[in-house]
Amino acid sequence: MPEIRELTVAGRYDSIPIITRFVSEAAAAAHMTEQENYHCQMSVDEACTNVIEHAYGEEDSGSIHIRCIIEHGLCTIEIIDTGRPFEPESVPEPQISPDVEQLQPGGLGLHLMRKFMDEVSFTFEPGRNILKLVKRHTPELTLIAHEPMLAQHTASGIRVVSPQGRLNSSVAPDLEEVLTAFLQQGHSRIVVDFSNVDYISSRGLKTLVNAWKTARGAGGDLLLSSVNAHVYEVIEMVGFNQVFQIHASLAGAVAALDG
Repeated sequence: MPEIRELTVAGRYDSIPIITRFVSEAAAAAHMTEQENYHCQMSVDEACTNVIEHAYGEEDSGSIHIRCIIEHGLCTIEIIDTGRPFEPESVPEPQISPDVEQLQPGGLGLHLMRKFMDEVSFTFEPGRNILKLVKRHTPELTLIAHEPMLAQHTASGIRVVSPQGRLNSSVAPDLEEVLTAFLQQGHSRIVVDFSNVDYISSRGLKTLVNAWKTARGAGGDLLLSSVNAHVYEVIEMVGFNQVFQIHASLAGAVAALDG
């Protein structure tokens, strides 16, 4: 007999960590591997961010209801909102290009959901929208809590930013603020150190891409370092490994910019 767990939260970005924890617990109860659990969290993060941004148009305009149906080796997640419906097939595949002028990072959320989950389907009823996500177990990732951005600079003036934990829609604005401040101060050589980042959503990716475009436009660059396998999988899945220089170590990234 399937176990059913339900959660209703306000349509706010700070509700998303609550939702992903809830889904993580459901995925663990369904005996998902750490990587499968990660995919469930990523997909729900993207879906709920889209609900807030597009279905509701802003925060605090409605609630989000999550329903998890748990079976051994199978986790079905339903996300229900009362916002504006949309046509899923109208959302194009993201077009990735290393050309700064052509790069458009929009549309990543649905793309990631379709890549990470075994089934993605939408039902639109009068007054509510239902997104169904299905993950099946086919034989890893402990997430750490968000802490402040750590920023520093090297002797040669290169700026280093070290986010901590989950780089999702509730944390990305903090990173954006730090990167924007550096760029506005004329510091266009930046390394984002991923040593302590074990999760990234499309909102985090968009923040990085926008800062990368600005840095390149100013004659500098934005490099990534110490990216773990789970985060690299996301970057590679959307083709951004063709955009960013990614170095195995912070020292390597700094040396590349300093050269």
